[in-house]
Amino acid sequence: MKVTFFRFLTKPCPPEVFAKALEAGIAQYRLVTAERELLSKTLSGSIKVLTDVLALVNPSAFGRSTRVCKSGATVVQELKVERAWVIEIAAMLSQIGYVAVPEETLRRLYQGKPLSAAESKH
Repeated sequence: MKVTFFRFLTKPCPPEVFAKALEAGIAQYRLVTAERELLSKTLSGSIKVLTDVLALVNPSAFGRSTRVCKSGATVVQELKVERAWVIEIAAMLSQIGYVAVPEETLRRLYQGKPLSAAESKH
């Protein structure tokens, strides 16, 4: 549990000052908690949209992303990684660049065929 100091009070502290400091601390805690939850939901929503776009534009890249996620989850669990969500996000977005690569270029790449100079630039 992380402890954050909100305000310092001097002793002796009048009860009304102590009560106001407690109320202000609780209000601050609620604000920070609500902000953290909002940011978390916004991040989750953004990642969902990006992965949905990947699924629509390039289903095979989305499939690879899903497999990377599953492998990452196994590794994270085995290693008991503290901030596993960071690795989960990286795995989910690992294939997002393929949205910009033409399907024919990807097909040739996956088949091990040589790419043209123009295709190599992608």
